[in-house]
Amino acid sequence: MGVFYVKTIKYELNKQVVDEIGMNIQNEVYKLENKIPAEPELLSQYIVSRNTIREAVQALTHARLLEARQGDETYVVLKSQLKVDFISLMKKTNREEIIVLWNLVEGHMTISATMNTTS
Repeated sequence: MGVFYVKTIKYELNKQVVDEIGMNIQNEVYKLENKIPAEPELLSQYIVSRNTIREAVQALTHARLLEARQGDETYVVLKSQLKVDFISLMKKTNREEIIVLWNLVEGHMTISATMNTTS
């Protein structure tokens, strides 16, 4: 039986699916180096649009929790407890806090990259 999501705004719907897939990774429903279900199965499981599934998978791919392998399916590539802890933290954090944190990290990364290229 699929999970039914209440559509509030598009961001929230995507976040719900990202959170659910993230929890499945954390709880090892989707195990390290194994394929996640194919798109048709995810569609029936989460009862959302194809675009919502694709955006959720893309977000988790950008977060390096998943890896889409060309000519193959998408795999779990979670390699550290830090990423699992990050998923748990993301579930407890609102969007504004995430943006502030991202801006701080991005600033530090820019400074570090600049220092490394000039050294």
